[in-house]
Amino acid sequence: MDITSFTTVKAKVEHLLFEDLAKYSKLEATTTALYMSRTTLYRKLKDEQSVFSALVLQARINHITSIHSSSAGTQANSAEIAEVLGFKDTSSYYKFFKRCKY
Repeated sequence: MDITSFTTVKAKVEHLLFEDLAKYSKLEATTTALYMSRTTLYRKLKDEQSVFSALVLQARINHITSIHSSSAGTQANSAEIAEVLGFKDTSSYYKFFKRCKY
């Protein structure tokens, strides 16, 4: 689905995160894909009662839930999962995992 088919900025960001969480969890990649500055993205998301970090967090929770509920989750190691979720290192993933209490 083309990103221009979404009407809200929030929906566009959610779509990008769904397509490639590791890439678009980085603010710079998302702003580049949406052709807007960081300030504009923050302002438009605020107008829609949302924030970028919350969208990334929700996307990570959704993704990790699907990984752990599938059989592939038992075969993937923590470093691979951390990379898919867009974490810089495994330590950050572990902290996230403990905070979410999975």
